[in-house]
Amino acid sequence: MDFGTFSKTGAGSRQTIPLSPLAATLARKGIASGRRLAEIELGAERFDTPLPEILARSLFLSSDTLAEAEAETLGAGLVDPLAEPPDPNLLARLGADQALQLGLLPWRRVGGRTIILAARPEGFSRALPYLTKLFGSVRLAVATASQIEATIVAMASRELVARAEALPHARLSARSWPGRKGIIVAVAAGALLASIAAFAPVWRLFLAIGWALTTLY
Repeated sequence: MDFGTFSKTGAGSRQTIPLSPLAATLARKGIASGRRLAEIELGAERFDTPLPEILARSLFLSSDTLAEAEAETLGAGLVDPLAEPPDPNLLARLGADQALQLGLLPWRRVGGRTIILAARPEGFSRALPYLTKLFGSVRLAVATASQIEATIVAMASRELVARAEALPHARLSARSWPGRKGIIVAVAAGALLASIAAFAPVWRLFLAIGWALTTLY
């Protein structure tokens, strides 16, 4: 059977439904049948829902499994930025708030190209002209959305803490106040939340607070 298509017969007619590249990969890996994947794709189209989202919900796929399938489909690398941290200078060039908004993480320079991590290839494609202008030659690699977000928040919180500790005047600085760490946490968490509140839902705000706290203790 061609894993890129699914044939459906009914009422004296035979209809061939092409599967998307991602669905075809899942069929090839034996995660679901072509019939089931075709049904899910039709549902995604009917309800105007992103295909990866409805595939994950309908097939109970973990984010790691979906990321592996995306990487295989695209012929791209698969990276866990929490285990293999990115170059902080690249994130600084894009900006943490912009990275969160785009759902993209500039990772490292490899072979003269900047590797950009994305959970969804369409997000990378939409931002490609801007990324090329900013970094020059770029290449896509895949990571889960939660890995990308957690890495950005962790790196941004460390940067904010460093800024808070470098306040210039001792009498105005948290360095000389009681409860110094508590004050720094408040500064870092408050600034970080202000920077991402416009882009992130409520649960991501709690994630940001958690990362700001854990990086200090």
